[in-house]
Amino acid sequence: MPEKARALAKKDFLAHLTRKQLLELEACVRCGACFDACVVQEATGDRNISPPAKIASYRRFVDTVHGLRAKLLGRRKPAEEDVAHFLGALYACTTCGACGEVCEVGIDTQRLWWAMRRELVGMGYPAPGTLPKLLENARRHHSIFASPLELRYRIWLPPEVRPAARAELCYFEGCGVAWEAPAMAEAAVRLLSAAKIEFTLLEASRAWCCGWPLAVAGMWELQQELVENNISALEEKGITTLAVSCPCCLQQIREVWRSYGKLPFEVLHITQIIAEAVEDGRLRFTKARKERVTYHDPCQLTRGFRGPRVYEEPRTVIQHLPGVELLELERQGRLTKCCGAGGGIRGARPEVALEIGKLFLRDAARTGAETLLMNCPACYAMYVARRLPEPWGREWRAFESPVKCNDVLQYAAGFL
Repeated sequence: MPEKARALAKKDFLAHLTRKQLLELEACVRCGACFDACVVQEATGDRNISPPAKIASYRRFVDTVHGLRAKLLGRRKPAEEDVAHFLGALYACTTCGACGEVCEVGIDTQRLWWAMRRELVGMGYPAPGTLPKLLENARRHHSIFASPLELRYRIWLPPEVRPAARAELCYFEGCGVAWEAPAMAEAAVRLLSAAKIEFTLLEASRAWCCGWPLAVAGMWELQQELVENNISALEEKGITTLAVSCPCCLQQIREVWRSYGKLPFEVLHITQIIAEAVEDGRLRFTKARKERVTYHDPCQLTRGFRGPRVYEEPRTVIQHLPGVELLELERQGRLTKCCGAGGGIRGARPEVALEIGKLFLRDAARTGAETLLMNCPACYAMYVARRLPEPWGREWRAFESPVKCNDVLQYAAGFL
């Protein structure tokens, strides 16, 4: 970690924490209720990187600079090795929010981890692993992927599906879907087309990253530029509804975009629109297949920062597939277990993501299902494409499971 040259400022460790979050630093009683909910704890058993340990470490940093310790001994920077350990713990986390969902005192850990990461990066401590590369790509390509935006629709848009130049509904697949899970987007628009739902797309060059991957990694310097471009491009389209495939995009729009002003359109997840079309008969599945499946609730659809939980709609789609039997995972809904692909953990701590992945596939196999259905590009990249940095990627691709993996809408499109 590079040396930090600048002097401590008055707001170091506090600039991006709200008053509520300052209280939360003091509220943790280390009861351990979060341990069983945390997939990182299940995979590593390392209490030194647990939610209570992270909160205690950050509280010590604040006290060293601003608290009683600072008043008695003078303000001083925490030791570099202490900050380095804390960063390792802070990014050995999927930011899935399960710990906050079960917290006995109501600490909103999702927002707290975000604020801590933003604060440390803002102080000059870089995000670990390959995460800084995301920011470099975003500066050059307005996406975290090093590919020209103009190519995105060529990857997944079927030639027979023709978006309207203007429509009330705009479909926004998101960078992660476009570049890591294009089959998700292809299935979504095929289903919209089959239901005769008119939709439009942003011009590819204007469909910038929503900002989520950078925000969750603590790298906020491009947020305003990304958000304002997207809102402006959507306003020019004159839409009333934005349909989003990526759960992280959905939460970014609800949580961060709204902080830049009122959104002139409704924001929905694509399964909400597809489920409604299924229920009112506009979308019918004509093929049948006898198969047992299980469905994984993405963290950001069932315990995201803001907005209604999207729980029933994907199940509605599955339950209308002829011959398909839905078997539930032990943990579902607001207590869903993170798949281990979110929060930047694949780039920061791939060895932890690998162990979480193995555990999750074993959970899926225990249901007796033949296929695990997912609904998130990070999950798709992790489980369908088996993408992890090397050398962990080789081990992950070699890991055998009796359960096949697929996106829920891609699977459903096979029944048209």
